[in-house]
Amino acid sequence: MLKNLNIQTSFLIGFGVLLVVGVLVFGGIIPNPKAEQQKAVTRGTVTVWGTIPAETMREITDIAQTTSGTDVKIQYTQVGLTVLDSALTEALAAGTGPDIVLLPEQSIVREQARIQMLPYTAMSERTFRDTFIQEGAMYLRPSGILALPVTVDPMVMYWNRDMFSTKNVVRPPAYWDEFLTLSSVLTERDNANNILKSAISFGDYSNVAHAKDILALLTLQTGNPLVALNSSTGTFSSTLGGKDNETPGFSETLRFYTDFADPLKPVYSWNRSLPNSKDAFLAQDLAVYFGFASELVDIQTKNPNLNFDVAPVPQVRNYPYKTSFAHMQAAAVLKASKQKELALSITMLLSSQPVVDAFSKALLLPPPRLDLLSQRPTDAFKVVFYDSTLTAKSWADPKPLTTDSIFRQAVESVLSGKADVGGASTRVQSEISLLFGEGSLDI
Repeated sequence: MLKNLNIQTSFLIGFGVLLVVGVLVFGGIIPNPKAEQQKAVTRGTVTVWGTIPAETMREITDIAQTTSGTDVKIQYTQVGLTVLDSALTEALAAGTGPDIVLLPEQSIVREQARIQMLPYTAMSERTFRDTFIQEGAMYLRPSGILALPVTVDPMVMYWNRDMFSTKNVVRPPAYWDEFLTLSSVLTERDNANNILKSAISFGDYSNVAHAKDILALLTLQTGNPLVALNSSTGTFSSTLGGKDNETPGFSETLRFYTDFADPLKPVYSWNRSLPNSKDAFLAQDLAVYFGFASELVDIQTKNPNLNFDVAPVPQVRNYPYKTSFAHMQAAAVLKASKQKELALSITMLLSSQPVVDAFSKALLLPPPRLDLLSQRPTDAFKVVFYDSTLTAKSWADPKPLTTDSIFRQAVESVLSGKADVGGASTRVQSEISLLFGEGSLDI
């Protein structure tokens, strides 16, 4: 039995693969195929691994079962995100790996060598870009498409309406520089400078939920992509050092972030003695919480009396483009699959309009397809989620657990005085560059 697998259930669902091509054409994924391309495999079992809860996947595949009529089946297994890479390595070595993996954008770099590219002859780059949100371009490579997006989970700003109104603040900040004054207004401290209520949970790392994602967001908003893909070679390199004084480096992000944990700064509003930022928000001791759309139900459930709202993440003032942050998953066929044609049919079905809509409704998340995003919701929270999805970006994280440690050390070294912002940023740039120096990270 594979180690480290968080398997909750596996199940078999019938799919009408004979109708797949029609669904794809109608959904705008592929152009009308030639007669010889219309042949469909009508028997077999496709195995899929992903981090989505098995019960949720059952709902999604039940909807897809409306096209049933063949003997093609899908067997789904839930795997924990933190063990996905090691589980795949072990399974593929044993010859028991899946045909398809729902690939998180955080795993692109580590898994791409195992992925069977979808050639641009099957789906053009133009069709891909016209179908999916801009963050989906992370799955594009010079030789083809790594995976087709199925889910997206944008970061948003949850804010406590009572804390704002008590301090006569009318609305949440739209720009980060507003926190330079709001912090002193919303943060409450006693005579010993102990924080009683906080405006924003920036500064430390260990007790800030999604700290690495927040640092990535702040960097992306300056126009720095964190890493860059060479379109000719298909290899990555770090951009955190900035470029010719035109693209800001990581130092600006690190300075802004850590200032909020400096007791000597007017913006001081957070420190490591405080509880986890999400817990503080739930306890009404934190004015704003930066979390993901997927956390909405959990927040509502854990504190039904919390008077909160949702807003887009603040932007950098005078920067010409809005940028948010989101996690994404996409369906990819593995090279080790012994039935690539069948697996490709199921992959394209999973990214079609009706099934992506099913993902969206089952997970209570916005869809990554532009045609579905154009159908504006009436729910006030969903409006923010949809808008945040359109401007969402992420980055090709070479090794998530390692980079988490790298960012943590940078923040802690600045707060402890072991390094200044410039020195800590240089180290981050150097260590992430070394990660991309591994040959396995090339395409």
